[in-house]
This record gives sequence, C-alpha cells and structure tokens, in this order.
Amino acid sequence: MTRALIILLALTAVVACDTVPSQPEALVLEGYVQPGQPLPGIRVSRSVPLRADRSPEPVAGASVSTIINGRIVSFAEQAPGWYLPLDSTVVQTGDGFSVQVTAEGRTARASGEVPPRLRLDSVRVNTPAEPIAAVLLDSLVVGLDSLALPARSGFIYPVEVTVWWQAPPALAGNFWVETSIQPEAAFSSSLIDFFLRPRSVLEEPAGQALSWTGIYAVPVAGREDPMPEHQIRVAAVRGTVDYARFALSRDQADRREPEGNVLGGAGIITGIALDSTRVYVR
Repeated sequence: MTRALIILLALTAVVACDTVPSQPEALVLEGYVQPGQPLPGIRVSRSVPLRADRSPEPVAGASVSTIINGRIVSFAEQAPGWYLPLDSTVVQTGDGFSVQVTAEGRTARASGEVPPRLRLDSVRVNTPAEPIAAVLLDSLVVGLDSLALPARSGFIYPVEVTVWWQAPPALAGNFWVETSIQPEAAFSSSLIDFFLRPRSVLEEPAGQALSWTGIYAVPVAGREDPMPEHQIRVAAVRGTVDYARFALSRDQADRREPEGNVLGGAGIITGIALDSTRVYVR
C-alpha cells in the first residue's frame, strides 16, 4: 500500500503595523555558562527597531562583571561587543552566578545556576527501505478554493533517530533538555520539518535513563531513488527553566525575540550542559 505524507506548507510572515510605536534600544546580552569550563565570553549588543534593516549592533566600552560563589570576576573587551573574563576560574555543577553589564547609561542583569553535566549514552538510526510520497500543499490558499489547491508531489525518506542519556540525580534540581537532529546538508526546509520532529524541549524526570526519538526528512526526486549518504549532528542541551523558555520561544513567528532572563535588557545568560555526536547515515 502506498503511504502518502500530506504536508501543508505554512508560509508564515511577521508583519509589523506602522501604528506600533518604535521601542527604545535596549542592551542585549548573551552567554552560556558550562560545568567544567572557564567562565564564557559575554556578547553585548543593542537592540534595533523591529522593522530596521540591520543586525543588532555591538556595544563597545561596557563594564561587565560576574559574581560566582561570592567572588567578583571582571571582564575585558576583546572586540567590539565581545567581553572575556580576566580570570580562569573553572565553573562547577551547582554554582550560582550573576552577571551585570553597564553601558551607555543603562544596566542589565541576569543570574542562573550551572546544571549537572550531560553525556549521550547511545544513538540509534532507523532508515526506511523506500521513500514515501509527499504531497506539498500551499496553505495560503486553503479555504479560498479547496477544490483547486496548488500542490507538488515528491518523495521523502523519514529517518528516525533515537538518543539515550542519563537524567541528573534527584537532589540536583529541576532541569530541562533540548534535543535536536541537524543534517550536515540542508535537505528539507523548516516548513517540512515543522510536521516532523527534528527538535524537542522536555522536562527531565530525575534519576532515570531517558530517551527521545526525532524524525527528519531526506527528499529524493523519485520512488526508486536511494537515500543519499550523509552525516547528522545529534545534540542535547540541559538547562534550567530559563533555557527551556528561551529554546521554546526561539522559533515563534509572533515574537520579536526569544524569551530571555535579562533584567533591564534582553537576551539570555544561563547555565547549560551539552553533548553532541555526529553519525554517518547510509
């Protein structure tokens, strides 16, 4: 029996109303603190208006410092908007930290906790013997004339990838994990991936062996075409609820920017633990 995967191509556009007043520029901070590593560099930029045709601008001359375990660590500017610590302190699991950035008469702050280390135990890849038909419909015209929907057909190999890792001990706290599959070659669009499962954010039950199964698509021109050999990167990132909110909101089309944890500004400075591996798929 021929199986068909019906995929609606949801073409999403973010439209800003001209009547919305422009927002004042804000400091935007970014940094990720990892266990077993020195304090990271911190990127400082300024936000731009929603409809501005330019990227966030780096902020030079900022005063940047971190307090970790009651100890103050100062940062020095290495390049415009890029600040590195003047201390080689190695961060440990459970360390609490706070960051303060002052620039252009404004101050932004963020704080967080360093999660336990994460290690991927194993990865399994399941590839189908043959591709399945994929009918791609343009959802912009759905409802206008449902009997005359423009469509194009093709074939995809839906590839399942399962990854296992160990959850942190029960006393370590509550953490979340973002799991993802990223082919080295960009086979399918994010619109196709939306209907599959190449990424997920889930809360970790403590003290258990955990697994997650994701699916990504490898398109081919015809039913007889073999799946091209390729590599994928499988990754897992552990963080607190601050990182979970950031990861869940990162691709939301109705948001100007992901949800962060910076007070007096925007962006994210949080503790994470990550592990990744590359797998050859044939």
